[in-house]
Amino acid sequence: MNVIIILMDTLRRDHLGIYGNRKIKTPSIDNFAQRSTIFDQSYLGSYPCMPARQDLWTGRCNFPWRGWSPLEYDSKDIVAAVREQGYVTQLITDHYHLWHWGSGNYHMNFNGVEFIRGQESDSWNTDATIQIPWPTDKSKIMPIFDIYYRNTFHFKEENDYFSPRVFQSCINWIEKNHTHEKFFLMVDSFDPHEPWDTPEEYWRMYDPDYSGESYIWPPYGSADRYTAAELKNIHARYCGEITLADKWFGKFIDKLDELGLFDNTMIVLTTDHGFLFGEHNYLGKHAPTLFEPISHTPLIIYHPHQRGAGRRVGSFAQLYDLYPTILEAIGANINPMEIHGHSLLPVISETDIDTNAREAICFGSFGGAIHLTDGEWTYVRSVTGTAPLYWHTQAHYAANYWPREIKSNRMINLEQTKRNLAQWSHGSYLYSGKAGGETININEELYQVSMDPCQIQNVASLYPNQCRILSSKMKEFLNNIKAPESYLQWLALDMI
Repeated sequence: MNVIIILMDTLRRDHLGIYGNRKIKTPSIDNFAQRSTIFDQSYLGSYPCMPARQDLWTGRCNFPWRGWSPLEYDSKDIVAAVREQGYVTQLITDHYHLWHWGSGNYHMNFNGVEFIRGQESDSWNTDATIQIPWPTDKSKIMPIFDIYYRNTFHFKEENDYFSPRVFQSCINWIEKNHTHEKFFLMVDSFDPHEPWDTPEEYWRMYDPDYSGESYIWPPYGSADRYTAAELKNIHARYCGEITLADKWFGKFIDKLDELGLFDNTMIVLTTDHGFLFGEHNYLGKHAPTLFEPISHTPLIIYHPHQRGAGRRVGSFAQLYDLYPTILEAIGANINPMEIHGHSLLPVISETDIDTNAREAICFGSFGGAIHLTDGEWTYVRSVTGTAPLYWHTQAHYAANYWPREIKSNRMINLEQTKRNLAQWSHGSYLYSGKAGGETININEELYQVSMDPCQIQNVASLYPNQCRILSSKMKEFLNNIKAPESYLQWLALDMI
């Protein structure tokens, strides 16, 4: 059986028709979902973009160990695992972070790789003859907009844009490669991640009368920096990019149909995270709390031998579950001691009962808040103080310090890197706090998401016993995945 994974970055679940949206046009995804199994309780694991991919590539929930980083060389990624089964593997992507410094090695095990250059701030075009017409006040658009403008200066037609190029490349590849005995195709589309840049007709579908400035790439922060009309247009541009991506996704699905590949191909469509467009007065994804629009993700899986088309599943699922799901589907051996994921194949192809069902799941970002949801409640725990937080890695190269200033154009901070390397030992280095630091301030949030899906009211002070119960479940989750003891200590969970 062949396998195709399609990852659309920043694809909000509640913006798809199959998940209840009646305004945004996503007919191709909706039609694909009606042929597939739809997961209603899919959540991110490690946040944001590259940590999420590390979960997918490794079958492990990585955020208790490290943040944005390369793959560890002491574990087998999913590409190597399927190649051992005789698969021809291909990556088609415009997601430049896969080979950019700070991550860099996610593409290395594929037989073939097609990089589509120029997305976001990809270091590609330095043409000094291109004049940059800043579309708005520079405080309201990312300061590296000039990089994107140079990269896309040549765009004239719809098929010049990124999601059309990604899916057209998929069509071209599948036409020439579908006769392989078995193939594994990873499609990593950066869209609908910002910048939200489409032919005008797409965003006009959702804001036909707008005549203000163009905010295709707003900085993250408070939403009230923008007027209501501006915020509506920012959202319209995102919606237009979803519709454009959906159209070209549909062209690829049509090609799979034409070639008869639905008979012997497993197809996965998902994302890494969502985005806030003014909810909780935030514009962006790096909100201190990963609210439902960021954390609750779409997951749609087609399997030739699935139990029923269009069937909805209520089992919890996260990106790191796809590793064992795919390996089981192709008949590969899985060592459950090396991964954290649970195969979703039984609930897809055999029974309505998920024998691996989890009562609760955790998600979060390294050094940020950790979240636990059981479907009824979502509990959020964060800490401040001087308690030490350690970054765990077996590869000293991962000690490169991610710079804090975007204006630095992501140049490596050599002095910080030298400090990290000097004290890197036994697979870890001090990321924040100080060794021997004891001051810990615990911050708790609690939302009854079954009654308050928009998470408007933090009821932690009203239900302290519920916080205690869920913090115990959080500790249990972390112990089950054998998270570092220092991480539990940092969260003040070790004494619970």
